[in-house]
Amino acid sequence: MSTVIAVRRLAVAFSGLSALLLTSACSPPWSKEEDSIQVEVKGKFGENPKIEIKKGGNPPKTAKVTTVIKGAGRKITRDDYVRIDYSAKSFPDNKVLGSTWQLNGSGKSRRSSQLSGSLNRLGPLPTKVVEALKSGNVGDRIVVNGPPSDLSVAPSPASPSASHHAWVVDIVDAIPVDKKKMATGKRLKTQDGMPQVVDSEKKPPVIKIPDDIEPPTNTRQQLLIQGNGRTVKPGDALILNFAGAMWQKGQTQTFSSWAQGDPVTFQTGTNAGRDWDALLAGKKIGDRVEVVLPVKNSPTNKKAEKSEKAAQVYVIDIIGVI
Repeated sequence: MSTVIAVRRLAVAFSGLSALLLTSACSPPWSKEEDSIQVEVKGKFGENPKIEIKKGGNPPKTAKVTTVIKGAGRKITRDDYVRIDYSAKSFPDNKVLGSTWQLNGSGKSRRSSQLSGSLNRLGPLPTKVVEALKSGNVGDRIVVNGPPSDLSVAPSPASPSASHHAWVVDIVDAIPVDKKKMATGKRLKTQDGMPQVVDSEKKPPVIKIPDDIEPPTNTRQQLLIQGNGRTVKPGDALILNFAGAMWQKGQTQTFSSWAQGDPVTFQTGTNAGRDWDALLAGKKIGDRVEVVLPVKNSPTNKKAEKSEKAAQVYVIDIIGVI
């Protein structure tokens, strides 16, 4: 299995849902008069919105954006990492296309149910909705109403009976991210039998796979840099830079998010990320962690690959949290 595939799977594992509940003034019903079909959105910021339409009129021809609650937080920039809640419905069939509020179950916290990530990689949101976020503020509730051709996303394509979709998004938080950022702090000695990591304060880490040592048969991890931030908590959306390599027969292919200029987010406290939750539990913001995952133990590999005598190696910098 190539490192590229492994890393892509890791990026999927590092993307996730999360939540932070903010309060705000009650929102007035919204009805956009220039739309043939009028949409009403009721509820407070941070609470599951009630989305309805008034009967009559023709389906909208283009997506339209309205801010129904104006936040007082910082202005969103195109390179921000954001935390949001969203709910989407199709009409007139009144079908729920997706909702972070619906995910708030099975013991998850509200923070663990929200969606977090880069505006360039924000999960199930249609492009038109993401573009609307880029002109918003923290604390905004934004409504995007339009035809299915503008506002449908896989795996929830428009149903044949749907004439239009409505998306409601609460911008809970946003932070700027230095995409080249690295962990800083006290450097610790590499453990015996672990791959060496070559780095400096100015250059990102490079994993050196040993030629004369077989990969371990059990998962191992070690702290390479001890950060001085707070301890990771369930519900945190961690912003991570990382390097990846395949430890197999003394050969290595590497990947680096630093080289790609694209840190990933990992949502803690979700069922999908239990294995990585365990590996990152107790770590601090600013830590650098090296993890060796035998292929047979890796949560990101297919069953057919479990017997390979190989391991994935990751060096992970926890550079931020949202």
